[in-house]
Amino acid sequence: MIRAAAFVILFTLPAAAQPICLCFRCALTTHHGYYAPSSSMHPTLMADQCFEGRYLREGEPTPAPGHVVTFRSPARDEIRVARIIAHEGQSVQMVEGRLHLDDVPVATTALEPHTELRRTTSTGARPRCPDSAPLDAETCAIPQIQETLPNGASYPTLDIDPGGIMDNTPLFTVPDGHVFVMGDNRDNALDSRFPAHRGGLGFIPVENLITVVDRPEPYFTPPE
Repeated sequence: MIRAAAFVILFTLPAAAQPICLCFRCALTTHHGYYAPSSSMHPTLMADQCFEGRYLREGEPTPAPGHVVTFRSPARDEIRVARIIAHEGQSVQMVEGRLHLDDVPVATTALEPHTELRRTTSTGARPRCPDSAPLDAETCAIPQIQETLPNGASYPTLDIDPGGIMDNTPLFTVPDGHVFVMGDNRDNALDSRFPAHRGGLGFIPVENLITVVDRPEPYFTPPE
């Protein structure tokens, strides 16, 4: 596993563009510091937000579905962050924007819309908004839905493009020794729903997992 002092970014950026972050527990070698360079995990992790992850210990069970983790992308030499949705042997499918696990739709609850600040991030990108939002507006409202997995893990997700191409997927079955991960900003995340040759992540080998992120989200209920 990667162990480095201070903070590491998830993509390479010019030094001047990197946010200034402090990570006191990193000195204990139990944690590692990162910052989020994109909006793929909004509203859980905002772009340019600093966060910490606890290193997975040798022999520790694979983090349960619902946990946010950092991992090394199997397709390219970079560290990514996403939420574990399913373990080996489980099936995953998006049907009309709703997550299905083992052919059963997960429980959902509508939340108040998320207010997205349309600012330029350190990577030079601007967070996506619904097509109906005025281009010159400083903020936009994005539909927000709480998902609750069968193990009780609960967290908010965003649906920028209801009925879009990412709202319906094939049925995936997670192979042995892998996990299925997704970004909470469902229409702005190239995750396990997409294979590497389409710019996605595909299934993530368990041995590629690095850290479990320490409860970054305001609505998160830890899995059992």
